Amino acid sequence: MIRQFATLIGRHLLRKAVSGGAAKIAGNAIDPKFGLKLLRDARVPMKSKIAAFALGLAAVFVLEILELPLQTALWLLLPVVGMVADFAVDGIELLAGPLLVATITLPFLAPRDVVEQIRAEGDGTVYEAVPISQP
Repeated sequence: MIRQFATLIGRHLLRKAVSGGAAKIAGNAIDPKFGLKLLRDARVPMKSKIAAFALGLAAVFVLEILELPLQTALWLLLPVVGMVADFAVDGIELLAGPLLVATITLPFLAPRDVVEQIRAEGDGTVYEAVPISQP
């Protein structure tokens, strides 16, 4: 029974992975690199960028609330080390969290025509083959 259940879940996950690859080709997948490209582009409205960062801050705030019991236990068990580790992790979360969430959500918040135009332009980098000289 457990084996059949595991096989069923495995097949479902395999189908999801294959369909996810097809969605990425169509441009519907989550792409943080493309989100960073949108953050740097001047054609994307500032409202969309601010909304993406606001969602990121809200996500970090919710994460901090959920971590509060664990942080309190860490502070009680290891007073000095727990406090230093907590401040370090919270600082990294506060800096990297909103940026990560903003890069993931910005393609969905920006105007569709601008996103499609930037996606159609592509990366713009051209790699030329350089012959390797033999000694």
